[in-house]
Amino acid sequence: AMVYMGNAFDYLNKYDEAVAQYQKAIRLRPEDGWPYYELGVAQKQKGDCSLALESLKLSIKYRPDYSNAYAQMGICYQTLKNEEEAEKNYLIAYRLDPDSETASMRLGNIYYNRGLYTFSLPYYENVARLNPDYASAMFYLGDNYRQLKRYEDSIKAYDKARSLKDDIPGVYIGLGLSWLALGNKPKAREQYEVLKSLDPGSAEKLLALIEK
Repeated sequence: AMVYMGNAFDYLNKYDEAVAQYQKAIRLRPEDGWPYYELGVAQKQKGDCSLALESLKLSIKYRPDYSNAYAQMGICYQTLKNEEEAEKNYLIAYRLDPDSETASMRLGNIYYNRGLYTFSLPYYENVARLNPDYASAMFYLGDNYRQLKRYEDSIKAYDKARSLKDDIPGVYIGLGLSWLALGNKPKAREQYEVLKSLDPGSAEKLLALIEK
């Protein structure tokens, strides 16, 4: 009951009250990984990732197969600028649960930002499979395809992102660049026309490429 009360406080963004409830639950069930997990998440939400990591490690001690705990540890490590540990924990989370949207998205971002596009792609594709209505995931998937010069696929992914959220400037930039790569300047110009009201600076850069 105390864990559920903590969840209710979490929902209301009352993290101090949530922490107090989880700590009560831990005193009653000190070898149950669940309240430690919830405590760690609340501490992370409060902005104390060091404390959160201690709680999440205890959660894993008592429940070593809990994918979500590893994923949350990954987020904490990223917040603390420790990407190596973050990657390690996301990979464990993904191995325990290949349907972990958090681990998949975060791993995709890590590898994409390193320029390892063949490594990032399957993780973005997995997020798109798990949640096809996730506009940001479809946008990143489009970017990943474009980096691999798979322009027809990038256009499909960008179009899906646009259908879900039509005000992401990067979608129109990506579409414009993809159509240009395919030699279709009229379609690229269509993206410019939309982009100029969302991001005039990027629109002008796109137009310069179109008019080359």
